[in-house]
Parts: sequence; structure tokens; C-alpha cells
Amino acid sequence: MKPNYYNKKELGKKKKNRRVSFYIYSTFILTLILGSSYLVIQSPLLKVNLLVSEDILMQVRPTLLEKKTSAVLGLNNYLSWSAISLPAFKKVNIDRDLKRKNILITTTPYEKNLVWCTTSNDCYWVDKKTGVPFSKAPQTRGQYIYTITEETKLSIIPNYQILPEVKFKYIISILDNIQENKISVDKIELNRNLEELRVITTTNTSLIFTLRIDPEELILDALTEVLKKHNLEDLEYINLTVENRVFYRNK
Repeated sequence: MKPNYYNKKELGKKKKNRRVSFYIYSTFILTLILGSSYLVIQSPLLKVNLLVSEDILMQVRPTLLEKKTSAVLGLNNYLSWSAISLPAFKKVNIDRDLKRKNILITTTPYEKNLVWCTTSNDCYWVDKKTGVPFSKAPQTRGQYIYTITEETKLSIIPNYQILPEVKFKYIISILDNIQENKISVDKIELNRNLEELRVITTTNTSLIFTLRIDPEELILDALTEVLKKHNLEDLEYINLTVENRVFYRNK
């Protein structure tokens, strides 16, 4: 077996060639990356026009710029736009049209038909379908927009369900029945700990409901039967907190 001989000069030359090849390859890759980045960021091919009102854009901008891609590319880049949600809107639609170089932003607002307040005067509009508070609301009292006042000093957290879904559904069923029976409401109070909803009418009659059972099953039918036999203004209260029982008192 013949011994192997190494030429130091040749070894040094090979190492040098490898280093040169590495530098050339690295430079090529870096140039490719920088070129691609420039193409993405500066290329007019990805520049778009924003078809949206300034008011909505001001609300969209902070949420969008939280994303790294949008923060780097800017709002006028096609790749910056993806699905987002905003507490103030039920839905935000983003229609991307690269061919026409347009971004069309439209919003679907929540219906403002229910206000939720705490005893610390923290009030929010709440979506009747989801139970989600979405924006600050004034303190109101009246027939067209119900206001529920909860006995708590805790703050309302926007974009989070105000109550468990089932409990909130019970409240909406009760309010719908109140409206169907054409009962004039002065104020509505919720005690979360007792799971009770108290509706005080304009004739100062208290209607007391429990949220422990589905009101559609027995409670609302019982209320309707009482109202058929008695004038609401003649009653001090109607207590519907006990299953299969109704308690009421004359004034």
C-alpha cells in the first residue's frame, strides 16, 4: 500500500478557493435577498390604493401595524393587508384587488339597541346576538333602547362576552317577552350573584326573573297568564324566580 503525501501548497490553494467560492456564494445569496426585499417593498407592482374613509382607516391602522409584515411594508403594499377584527365593528371586510391595485375596506357596524352599565357608571353598547360589548355608550333610560344596570364596580371589558352565552340568551328572551307584552320599562337591574333580573316598570311594578332556568319553558308563559288576569299598575311585584310557581302582590 502506497503512503499518501500532502502538498501544503496545494492544500492552502484549495482552502483559498473554498473561501473565495463561499464569499461569492454568500454575496449572491445576500444580493438575491436584498433584491427580493426591494421588489416586495418598493416595487410598483405591489403598490395599492386604499379605498376607505379616513375615519375607518384611523381605526384600522393601529391594529394592522401590530403585524410585523404590515409594519415593514407599509399600508400601501398589497401584502400588508389580511383579515382583521375591530371591537367597534361587527365585521371588517378587506377586498384585495391586485389587478386594479386597490384595497377596498368596508365595515359592518353593530346594531345599537342594548346598553349595559355597572353601578360605577361604566356603560357600553352590547350586541344582542353575541353579548359582546363593543363601544362606550351613554347612560339611557327609555322604551326603545333597554339599559341593563349590573350591581358591580368591576369595569366592562370590550370585545369579551358580558355574560356566559346561555345566561345572556335568557336575558334576551325575557326582554323580548317584555316588549311583546308592551310593558313600559323604567329600568332593568341585574344581580349576577343571585342570577336575578329585575325589570321595574313605569308604573313602579317589579318583575323579578331568575336566570337559573330557561325562561322560555315556564316563566314567560306564567307572566303572560298573570297579565291576563291583573292590571300591571295594580301589582307591587311579580316574582318568577321559583320554578313552577308565581308570586305576586297587590299594591
